[in-house]
Amino acid sequence: MLEQYQIARGSLREALRILEVYGLLRIQPGPGGGPVVRTIGPRQYARLLTFCMNVNSTTYGDITSSATLMESMLVRTAADRRDKAQLAKIRAALEAADTPDSRS
Repeated sequence: MLEQYQIARGSLREALRILEVYGLLRIQPGPGGGPVVRTIGPRQYARLLTFCMNVNSTTYGDITSSATLMESMLVRTAADRRDKAQLAKIRAALEAADTPDSRS
């Protein structure tokens, strides 16, 4: 890794330590050991996302604006790609949801 990334040993050690703290990898000791990538869960993902947001000074407003923009683009893409069979399924689902039996 030192050769591949052309960094100092101390920098690599610190980077691996940070990744370990965030739960993204574990350091396996002993012969044949080294960094092992871990599967992360929601807690590790949220912690990493918070870290990245702080580093980049990202606000929740930025996230909301991005989500709104992406939703608009997705709606347009879905509308452009619709076909008669899909529209019939959507209409049937809406009609089924609007029946008196489904309102209980």
